[in-house]
Amino acid sequence: MLRGCACAAAAALPLLAQPVRALSVAEVAETKGGHAPSIFSVYEQNEREGVPNYITEDLLLVTYGLIRVHVAKAIERERYLPQLQRLVTGLREALEASAGKDAASRANRDFLAVLDALLTGRNVAGGSADAKRAQAELDLVLAANEITPSPLWGYRMDYGQFLPRGHYEGDEALTRYFRTTRYAGAALFAVKPSRATGVSRGLAKRMAQQAEQLARLVDADAELSAARQALLANLAWRFGPAEDLTLAAVLAVPPEPARTHAARLFVSAKAEEMLPRILGGVVDKSRLPDDVSPLEALAGWRLLPQRRTVDYAAFQHFVYDGTGAFEGDAEAEDAPFGLARINGQAVKGFPLIDELMGIWGSADALEALAEDGEVAFAGYQAATDRAQQALAEATGLAALHQQLFQTGFAQTASPARRTALRAFWTWQRYAALLYAKQSYTPAGKGLPASRDRGARIEPSLALYQSLARVVAGHRRHAPHPSWDAFAEALDKVIEVASRQLLLGQPAAEDEHFLNGLDAQLKRAAGGGDWPIVVDTHVNPNSGQVAQAATGLARVVRIATAHAKTSDPTVARVIHAHGARFTQYEFKRPLAERLTDAKWRETLTQAVAAGRASQ
Repeated sequence: MLRGCACAAAAALPLLAQPVRALSVAEVAETKGGHAPSIFSVYEQNEREGVPNYITEDLLLVTYGLIRVHVAKAIERERYLPQLQRLVTGLREALEASAGKDAASRANRDFLAVLDALLTGRNVAGGSADAKRAQAELDLVLAANEITPSPLWGYRMDYGQFLPRGHYEGDEALTRYFRTTRYAGAALFAVKPSRATGVSRGLAKRMAQQAEQLARLVDADAELSAARQALLANLAWRFGPAEDLTLAAVLAVPPEPARTHAARLFVSAKAEEMLPRILGGVVDKSRLPDDVSPLEALAGWRLLPQRRTVDYAAFQHFVYDGTGAFEGDAEAEDAPFGLARINGQAVKGFPLIDELMGIWGSADALEALAEDGEVAFAGYQAATDRAQQALAEATGLAALHQQLFQTGFAQTASPARRTALRAFWTWQRYAALLYAKQSYTPAGKGLPASRDRGARIEPSLALYQSLARVVAGHRRHAPHPSWDAFAEALDKVIEVASRQLLLGQPAAEDEHFLNGLDAQLKRAAGGGDWPIVVDTHVNPNSGQVAQAATGLARVVRIATAHAKTSDPTVARVIHAHGARFTQYEFKRPLAERLTDAKWRETLTQAVAAGRASQ
């Protein structure tokens, strides 16, 4: 099933007909010049054809997303990648020097051999303790297409998450950085034995020993500790706090003869409130005892902890078992997008972006959820209340983003605003792809002098002011020349938008600025945008992943001025052209996750099919 938002062309997406139910989508193909490959391409076309710019809020919002990605690529390549190499190499050397031959040491040697192979492309055998086991693990990571028990960790792991996506796709160095960092963050040293995860008492004991061994190696070596801290620096402000046990907590657990080290770590995790808040792995709830929650079953430590984003924490409340049974007809053709079957029961298996938008103030989103039957689950309102509480805990950049969403929905209820902010959310998820923890449902059985006057800016003054506050946060916490350039442009945008609101139209010098603004923003962002696709949620029960995407840009035309013609009695209407987002939400089989390249191919085929049908 595919959900589209605020688009207007006429074609279908044949390659997306495989999810739960097919849905004809009349929102992608280019008809009568109504769509363009990207937001920036519309403004480039304006310059070529001498058409004045209509600067939309969408252009400024996509510029923000592009700069986040542009800055991240520079930091990852120049700073994080060398530190990751130091950490992996240093841990391997320290572990080899210890010459341990126990099960924990052997498993850690295999873990580090896999990390080294992912990072360097070398063979795992040289540094592994069990070459066959390490190679089997590496093969699954590289294949990246299924949820299956891990040869190394014992529990079921979603190997599909290791598929390079986003700005990591197609760049060899960043692909290796992505796989290595993602694997180092996904590998949980679980300390709670549970049939629901497949972690036996023996495995929990071994993994607790592994965690302690690696923690002590890092803590005892200043260079290793500095490398790990460099990799984690500033992530809390940008993406949210780390989940799971901290390194200090692993080292601080006192001896207690009556309990295993794993048991003591689990008690410490509960007592110190270090249990995860997002279900970051596969848990079969039908195998959980009544006194153990799914989140408790995933207690543990990670070498590079992933980040708890408040929107994904909120998502966790919108799926089974945060909500109850479906109260409608589960067999109906128009069954909700979020519907799934777990243990034979019709329940909510997928959260939706509109559930966040509704909490942030979008009446349109709430109406759409009700019309589509997405609220027809027992306990849905209570789940919404809990999700709202989770979002209220936002700090750092997440809090600034929430203020922007709330400002946006407080100012207008237009469908275009809702689409723009859904797409903005998608771009933030895209920027956080590697570091934010994935959420899961519990398992069961992007001015020429000859140009006409008439340039205008969408008068979304409050939204631009809120965006400027977000950018100011980046300049304080993660300074970069691109943020400085964007802040300078936003100051002028706010000035021009204010003058247009006051006078009804911009001054002549303002029109010159607006007609050159797209080029200025493109330089700050390091290039133009493109259609993107990201994961939003995994449901192991149905073997599906929910994905969100931005599509082709929608071209908008507004009449802004009149120009003289050879006939003094006739005036020519001048139209300014601008661009708006299109945005989608759909489900795919886990082995068929879409990457940016595959998504663009899908859009290209849909456009071709639409043209052929005209």
